[in-house]
Amino acid sequence: KFQQKGIMSSAAAQATASAPIPFGQVADEVKRMDSRAPGGSKRSLSKRPATVRELNQSRGYVPLVWTINGKVYNVGCGSSTEDLGIIFCCYVVIYCLTLGLYTAFLEAVLYTDDTNVALWMFFGMFIFFVVAVVFAVVTAGMEVKLIEKQARAQAAADV
Repeated sequence: KFQQKGIMSSAAAQATASAPIPFGQVADEVKRMDSRAPGGSKRSLSKRPATVRELNQSRGYVPLVWTINGKVYNVGCGSSTEDLGIIFCCYVVIYCLTLGLYTAFLEAVLYTDDTNVALWMFFGMFIFFVVAVVFAVVTAGMEVKLIEKQARAQAAADV
């Protein structure tokens, strides 16, 4: 058979394809690891970063730090300025939505103070959500039983 350097035969390709190659390694490195070739350990062949600092350097990620009198302080728990801005904006949006919802509920209660319509509406919403949760729990239990029944039927069919 004609083979060029670097091209494997079909049997060798099938043997290599059956064994998973660890993340960040190529087939030659795995072969050297398997044969325990001198000059390196498993750690030296791995391309995975060992620390968060190495990971950040490999991705070009710059966390927010303050340097005071030559000492470096991590400000955002390893997050960049952009990430901290996004997190802050998400919190602002969540709190604004919560404040708006509570304001709308308070307005509804105050406008229907004499008839208590808003309170009955809230009670109806509570009952609806309780029924929805009960329905979800019962449906999940039925689904588990159905999957078990299908697995038993499949096992019986395989025998």
